[in-house]
Amino acid sequence: MDDLLTPEQAAAILQLSPKTIKDWLRAGKLTGCKIGRFWRVKPADLEAFIRTSRLGRGREEPADPRKDR
Repeated sequence: MDDLLTPEQAAAILQLSPKTIKDWLRAGKLTGCKIGRFWRVKPADLEAFIRTSRLGRGREEPADPRKDR
């Protein structure tokens, strides 16, 4: 079984506050599971979140202005 990260550990990796991580978990923006009262995040889910966040930031190649001529 994979090791699970606490919101504090995930926050340290992303250099964010644990409150932000918990807000994202509640909103469903970041995948996690609740064990009792405590949130946990799989490292693979955190990596997937980082990957999809990077793609969503407009990392597409800039359009070639010469193609419009």
